[in-house]
Amino acid sequence: MTATTATDHKAKATTTREKLRDPGWLAFTLLRIVLGIAPLVTGIDKFFDLITYWPKYLAPIATDIAPLGGEPFMYVVGVLEIALGLLVLFVPRYGAPMLAAWLLFIVINLLLVGGYLDIALRDTGLASAAFVLFVLTFYRPGSVSKAPIAATTADSASAPNTTVDEQEYRNARHAAWND
Repeated sequence: MTATTATDHKAKATTTREKLRDPGWLAFTLLRIVLGIAPLVTGIDKFFDLITYWPKYLAPIATDIAPLGGEPFMYVVGVLEIALGLLVLFVPRYGAPMLAAWLLFIVINLLLVGGYLDIALRDTGLASAAFVLFVLTFYRPGSVSKAPIAATTADSASAPNTTVDEQEYRNARHAAWND
């Protein structure tokens, strides 16, 4: 067993401080927590109906296809949502796209039911956020320059106060747009 020194604690604190200043890491962490907990809560509630009576959101075609009926079908959905929440929390690279697809299925179901367009719009936004989380799983701290995105025009690319990293970032963005 190794002894922990004050230097080790200082290095760990510096790493934590650096992470807290990294917008990519913050976005990834916030999305992972929120998009992981939300399906967990709704999945658990499928068994208790404390938030709402979930079978009312099922489209008639879903209740016709489901051999179990509305309420037992929601138990299966609850187990699936709990699993999705755990996947997003612990393996977001696989859980996030699955959650995005699941939310789009929910949107289609809500459009078929009718009368819940506000919830369908919200779930479309959540599906988009799940996709962004998936994209952020490929993000590596320090891989994106902290250069302001607004300063990407040809005139600002030659600005005298830019760092080498900012210039490389602008050149890469310019090349990507011209491909």
